[in-house]
Amino acid sequence: MASFKKRGLNLMQKNSAKPVLQIFKRFYVKIALLLFAFIFLALFVIFAGINDIKYEISTLNLITRNNIVSTFVEVKDNITTKARLIANGVEPFYEDTVVSKFYAAFYVIAKDNSLLYERKFDGALELHDYDIAWFSDIKAGEFRLSDRFYKNRRFKDIYIAYGLKNGNKILVQLNPNLLKNKVDTGYNKNLAAYVFLVDKDGNLSRDEFYRKFIKEDFNKYISQGGEFKADKIIFILKDMNFYKISYIEEQKLFVITGSSRQAQIFIQLVLVVLSFFCFVAFSILWLRDNSYIKNKILSAFTRIALFATDKSKPTDEDFDVKEFILLNNSIKKLYEDRDKAYETAQSYESRFGYVFEKSFLKIVVYDAYTGVITDISNALLENLGYKKDDVADLNIKELLEDESKNLAEDRENAINNDLSYEAKLRRKNGEIIDVLATQSSFELENTRLNFI
Repeated sequence: MASFKKRGLNLMQKNSAKPVLQIFKRFYVKIALLLFAFIFLALFVIFAGINDIKYEISTLNLITRNNIVSTFVEVKDNITTKARLIANGVEPFYEDTVVSKFYAAFYVIAKDNSLLYERKFDGALELHDYDIAWFSDIKAGEFRLSDRFYKNRRFKDIYIAYGLKNGNKILVQLNPNLLKNKVDTGYNKNLAAYVFLVDKDGNLSRDEFYRKFIKEDFNKYISQGGEFKADKIIFILKDMNFYKISYIEEQKLFVITGSSRQAQIFIQLVLVVLSFFCFVAFSILWLRDNSYIKNKILSAFTRIALFATDKSKPTDEDFDVKEFILLNNSIKKLYEDRDKAYETAQSYESRFGYVFEKSFLKIVVYDAYTGVITDISNALLENLGYKKDDVADLNIKELLEDESKNLAEDRENAINNDLSYEAKLRRKNGEIIDVLATQSSFELENTRLNFI
């Protein structure tokens, strides 16, 4: 019953063992995964090179910021020019001026906040006390930008104040279309990007943008206000889009630029994810196969190698590789064949020992090349007058008498035809005797032995 169970377990183990080719297939799978990881990564680099999205949104962001800054520089230069005209008693505007590029209204305010000069254009609003309270302490030559006035979360009015040397102040209400005309917040075809212009509360610079502005997506950054220092590029997965956020400190404005290349971004994201998963899968398989090779291949090979050199260290048959099972079984078969050969040799040795020691047969075995006698029967020793101890010093030439040419030819013919031939032997006392002999030869490893 136990033998039956063992054979059953061996059969199950053989059935579960894998051929070595199947193990090599794991290697091919890992190589394929690594190759795909690099292919997907290369495709991502190519797509990123063709459509440099971060460069595009960064470029539009920089252009927009420069336009805003340059617009306010122009306004400041114009205010400075108007201030010089006022200081020299010159009217800052021509009498027939009805439209101003920069202003919706232009005021000169006295030290006591009384109105000294007023000029209004399209879009001008009524001036109130609270419109001038915020710059009452302004210094000469200083520019100060007001907090913007809003209507329905859109910039309504922007005021700039400038201090004059005599203590008076210039207050201007900017043309509401100034930023709109100077800053393109529509879709930029050349850069495939668009821009949002907002303050820290998410108030917009105009009613509409190319895309709807969702304040919640950016509130984490714009709510920092002046504490927001370094520009950031962020990725919003639900939009499948990159955005660059920068802050203009003087104007307290956030410039947010986004890309319209959602399809390309999606493709790049898919390529990166595929490359990542292929590499992760490769790493997992590599670690698993390393453990498998260490525990199932190298360990098994070591056990088989020890068994091959030492029969006393047999292996169990718990191998995962069919070829190892075959190799182990072959070594067992070799040991079995060797044991059988040894038993046969022992049997022959006992039989030949009887022949050499007890039989009446007169036998001598010697090296065909050197003539050194390897064994001789007791019957022949007794007949020739030698003792067993003399065998180590004997050579066949000391026993065989030199024969004539004819006798040598007869002996050779007899040996070739398995016949007996006449020979002359020399006894220890020098006496020559005639005998009838038969001779055969056989090879044993690198030695050829003659048997007479």
